[in-house]
Amino acid sequence: MLAFGNACLQSRVYYLSNENTCLQTCVFCASLGSMDKSSHATPVRRSQPARDRILEAARQIFGREGYEHATIRAIAAEAQINASLVMRYYGSKEALFAAVADFRRTDPKVYAGTPRSQLGEAIITRLIGLWKDPTIGATQRAMLRAAFTIESARAKWLRYGNEYAQLFETSMSDPDAAGMLSLFGSQIIGLFITRHILKLPQVVDLPDETLTREVGRAVQAYINRARKISTRGDAGRSGPERALRQANSQLNVTKNRKNKQK
Repeated sequence: MLAFGNACLQSRVYYLSNENTCLQTCVFCASLGSMDKSSHATPVRRSQPARDRILEAARQIFGREGYEHATIRAIAAEAQINASLVMRYYGSKEALFAAVADFRRTDPKVYAGTPRSQLGEAIITRLIGLWKDPTIGATQRAMLRAAFTIESARAKWLRYGNEYAQLFETSMSDPDAAGMLSLFGSQIIGLFITRHILKLPQVVDLPDETLTREVGRAVQAYINRARKISTRGDAGRSGPERALRQANSQLNVTKNRKNKQK
């Protein structure tokens, strides 16, 4: 009887010991699970400073060298990081360019409180400030250089037209108004190129106030003309003007259909 009780006691001890082992195993497994989760989260946090350095270096190199001449090695050297990490985080030069090319565009809401008669000067004042910004200016230079040879970069610049059309309450579907907006854009891009890419001394040395006044005046004239065209409609057009507008509209429709087919 005593032997039987002893055996039962030993069995109970073994059960408790085994149960304890299972509990310890569960705790160990939970710990591993926690470590596994943290191992996935930690690299993201640790890599962010490196990613930020890469993006900043890319803005500088793309802005200085242009898209075609910029290299991953040069960007990595500027960021003081291994080139293999640049490829690991972004995959290609094109993907890295896309990451920095989403520069700050003009939001029409910025000019919500600006009198329409002063839009020209307000736009030029704001753009001059953005172009001087080390980060935004470098990115825009890169974008403009790339637009000469890369269709995706060119498309980003073309999106400006629709944004400004909304601001001026005009329609890009109206060929005459679209023509005025194109001339407006030529003033903006021309000023940007001569001052920040070609760096013509005569333009670089002009005070910001002079540029704002003179270029703003020209820009305002295009704005006024575009809005006047949009508000008068076909009623105020002569016969030849209406015929030309209809022909241009039909041409735009044909082009859009061909683009969709592609």
